[in-house]
Amino acid sequence: MNIITVTNVMILLQPLFLVLYSSSALLELAVGEWAPLQIQPIYHHTVDSLNPELSNFVKCHLFGPAIDWINGALSVEKLKHSSNDLLLESHCPFGYYVHPDEDNVDKRFCRNKCDPVSYCGPIPVDEKYTQGCTVCIDNATFINCYDKIRTSSWKPRDRTNYVLHVAALNSSACNLMGVVSTGGTCKQHATNDRPLIGYINICIERIVKKEQTIYYILQEIMRILGFSYRLIPYFRTDLGFPLMLRDLNGLPLRDKDGMYLLDPLIINVHMYNNWTDLFPNHFTKILKLKAVVREAKKQFNCSLIKGLPLEDKSNGRLLWESRLMMGDIMTNYWDNSVPVISRITLALFEDTGWYKPNYNYAGTLHWGKDKGCGFLDKSCKELSKEDSAESFCNNSVLQGCNSRFNGMTICTGGVYYKYVLPEQYQYFYDEHAGGHSPLIDYCPYYSNDNPSTSPFFDDEVVSSNCDGKRCIVHNNSWNVTVRYHNTIIPFGASCYKVSCSKNNLKILIDDKWYACKENDTLISINITKGVVTYVGELKCPPYERFCHARDCVNDCSNKGVCVNGHCYCHPGYYGVDCNLEYSKRYFGHCQHICNVGVLTYRRHECGCWCDCAAALLWGYSGYTCIEKVPPNKCTPGRCRQGVCARTNGGKSFKCLCNEGYGGNRCTTKL
Repeated sequence: MNIITVTNVMILLQPLFLVLYSSSALLELAVGEWAPLQIQPIYHHTVDSLNPELSNFVKCHLFGPAIDWINGALSVEKLKHSSNDLLLESHCPFGYYVHPDEDNVDKRFCRNKCDPVSYCGPIPVDEKYTQGCTVCIDNATFINCYDKIRTSSWKPRDRTNYVLHVAALNSSACNLMGVVSTGGTCKQHATNDRPLIGYINICIERIVKKEQTIYYILQEIMRILGFSYRLIPYFRTDLGFPLMLRDLNGLPLRDKDGMYLLDPLIINVHMYNNWTDLFPNHFTKILKLKAVVREAKKQFNCSLIKGLPLEDKSNGRLLWESRLMMGDIMTNYWDNSVPVISRITLALFEDTGWYKPNYNYAGTLHWGKDKGCGFLDKSCKELSKEDSAESFCNNSVLQGCNSRFNGMTICTGGVYYKYVLPEQYQYFYDEHAGGHSPLIDYCPYYSNDNPSTSPFFDDEVVSSNCDGKRCIVHNNSWNVTVRYHNTIIPFGASCYKVSCSKNNLKILIDDKWYACKENDTLISINITKGVVTYVGELKCPPYERFCHARDCVNDCSNKGVCVNGHCYCHPGYYGVDCNLEYSKRYFGHCQHICNVGVLTYRRHECGCWCDCAAALLWGYSGYTCIEKVPPNKCTPGRCRQGVCARTNGGKSFKCLCNEGYGGNRCTTKL
């Protein structure tokens, strides 16, 4: 059976959609006003009953900042709904429903009674978070059907448009290796299918207080909001129509086994025909969503991309291929570093039709950046022959630079496996040898583990200490001569002090500045220190990437995203340069939710309010101080010795002078 997408044949399918959706529903789906996503967490007693320190950590240091980050990154379209939309439906015994009204298949009734307890995934939900029971007493004729509607004592917070139930149950999934949390969708909007209620169950034994833990939670939140195979069949077009064909009840099509039929024009198997010399053809599943393809073309600088490869070792989860997207939050592999939420990942949320992402929240994924089409369709064995010590390696050169040039890396090849590697992943002569992780197709790559310097080198010539320095790639090996004894030493990179100014890059080596005049030029080094002579070459890095990557204070301490000189901190961090970590004193996410505003606190809760008067100095206002104020007269240099503050809602300005200066423009020395 051929599945046809609505995107490509919208006109042909209009009559079908008019059957599936009433005119009022279509009007409700019309593109309208958007509002920030507002997730309200509901904590199960298993979280509240943890010891106070751990419970606070889960609420205010994991879920608090993760929720606030995603609330700032995504907006949702305002649709007509009632408070009941955020209440869970009561469950029927054995999950068996009846539909007495053939004209309204969304109206479901239980036979005779409802379950006393309703569940969201494995989490038993308190009655106050559920709707009333709808039952039919007569099973044969479906008469005496009525709603046992009750008024819930719980009301969601103002502007809430998603409810997240959080628990710490010891479920069977927590016994599986590597599982930190599980999650799922419990209720979707009746009109546009956007998820409204979801759950996350954390495996408390796996929750550790380390930097990466919050990103596992953020990844799970992204999954239940839309980043999953289960939700793709419900995605919508820009006009609000289903992205994939539906049945006459408006539901996604399924096969005879009850599995969703995924449109081959959205997800299909693609063959790359330039993989290796011995195995030129490589097959992989790719995702062909419009915004994802658009951002992938920008990321890899390849206009030929038809879709982005998906991970085939994901245990059924929707993840990007780690070999291509290593370090992105929606991959299996982060290389022991803080992951990036890339533009490609945010683009998938745009493709859902439910969200509008704020791309200012996206970080730069340096892995694969501007590597060209070959980075996607060639194996890492082929790429290691042409790559300049940033991505893949072949063990002949051990050292390299990370993608931000602020640290050294080391080649991870040379791992011996007890089993024979798949033929398409055999990169060495020994069929048991490969890189250290199957999750990245056994590729040897330059890892963030910092290597040590060879004892043959003087630290002024070659150093692995990048504190206050930048990493520069070498060209082939060094020739080290001690008196008349010559030694060839393969050393792929080292760290030096540099100077970037007016499109000129200079590198300081042994108290002498060497100039890089253009990208990819080589600098010849010939230095004699006592009886030792060092001869080698350095590769000039690409100027734009190398010199313009440090526009923010302290490069946002590597814990934030630099956008136009302003740091957008990763969840869990705050401050001008993102160098401060949330503490119990500030109840975690309050520092993040107010962006650059002033905070007020409510004791014993992760609640906070924002006073954005101070944020106007930066040009932001709104409920959480993240809305950009329209431009006014605060032009650069307006206040010579002070700061230009926006007043009157951003419509006017006032100069706040530095100490020792005064006047309307802070030009008068006091």
